[in-house]
Formats: sequence, structure tokens, C-alpha cells
Amino acid sequence: MYLNDVLPLSIHDNTPDNAAKYNYLPILPLGNHVLVLKTPYLRRSYQTKREVTDILLAALPKTLVLGLTAMTFAALLGIALGVLAAMKPFSRLDNSILVTATLGISQPSYFSGILLALIFGYWLHDYTGLNYTGGLYELNDMGDEVLQLRNLVLPAFALGIRPLSIIVQLTRNAMLDVLSQDYVRTARAKGLSSELSSVPCLAQRPQSRHDGYFGLVSGYFGRCLFYRNDF
Repeated sequence: MYLNDVLPLSIHDNTPDNAAKYNYLPILPLGNHVLVLKTPYLRRSYQTKREVTDILLAALPKTLVLGLTAMTFAALLGIALGVLAAMKPFSRLDNSILVTATLGISQPSYFSGILLALIFGYWLHDYTGLNYTGGLYELNDMGDEVLQLRNLVLPAFALGIRPLSIIVQLTRNAMLDVLSQDYVRTARAKGLSSELSSVPCLAQRPQSRHDGYFGLVSGYFGRCLFYRNDF
């Protein structure tokens, strides 16, 4: 059974073929069977006939690079835009940022990825220099692998759009919440400028909300494999 294959603690027939197939550590003999400890066996790909575990491990390093790049982009730009919106609440700038953030959340991930690849990687390729497809490493004319950071731009941007939109709204709401506190209003009443009174806010409640954001963004690592294949 497949469930027996993926469980780290499972029971198998005690045969040399199974020992070679699952590469398990026997724990307790049970007659013709044995209780074993092993890594999950995900079987083989129907297309390549390679073991699925090997395929996932081969894709893991580049997937982590893509995920961390997208998270960094979303966090830095999202916090900056959220603070900017909170400094001028209900202004044209604030409304524009909120509308853009709402559009970013509402867009399906697969649609934004395909749209970015089509516009910036295909139609505007001569101006942007970005490719609509390509890997993190590519072979040059000498057959050597060369790092191509430009191939990371579009997938990282597409993957970071939705978490960026979320953190913009989290940061804005947290900043407005702290700016409405009594000690901030007192500081402003004594002549402290709004920009200086906003500085301590960045180190208080917004931090706790950003912690929750990073927990949410961790779920986006599963989508990195999709974007690696989409571009």
C-alpha cells in the first residue's frame, strides 16, 4: 500500500529486495515481516521513471532561493509601502496603495505569473532584458554553468505579489493602531513631528503582526515549484 510506503515507521516483508528498495533500518522482526524505520518512499515518476524523492531533492536548493528572494522582496517593499500609506491615511497615495494591494491579493497566482512572463519576458524583452523562461544557472558557449540572476526577477516578483499585498495592509493597520495611542498623541501635542513620532511605532505592535505574516508566507514555498516550471 502507498500509505505503508510513505510512513517512516512501517511494516514490510523481510526480503532482500525490500531492503534494497526502501533502504530501511530493521527494528523488530515479526515473522516473515519486519517493523522498520525509513525515509518516506514516494515511488517513481510516471514520466521520467526517476524516484520522486530524487526529483524533489534536486529542485529543493533552487526552490529555496526563489522562495527566500520572494519573501525578502515582499517584506521590504511591503513594509515600506505600508508605512508610507499609514503616514498619509485616507489620502490619494494611501488609497492608491490600498487599491493596488487589493488587486494583488485578488489575482490568481497562476494568472499573474503567466501575465508577467508574457508582458515583460516576451513582449518587452528587448527593453527589460528579462526572459520568460530560463533557469537560475545556464550553460555558456564554453559549457560552463553561469549564474543568471535576471531569470530570478519575474518568478520572484510573481510569487511575492500576494504576500506583499498582505503585508502592506498589515503594516498600515498596525501603524495606524499605534499612532492612535495616547503617548503618540501626547508627543505630537508637545510639538514632535508626525515623522519622528512614527519611529518608535515600527518597533512595537507592527513587529508582532509581521511575525504572523512570515508564518503565512511559509505556505508559499509550495508554490515555488509551480513558478519554477511556469517561467
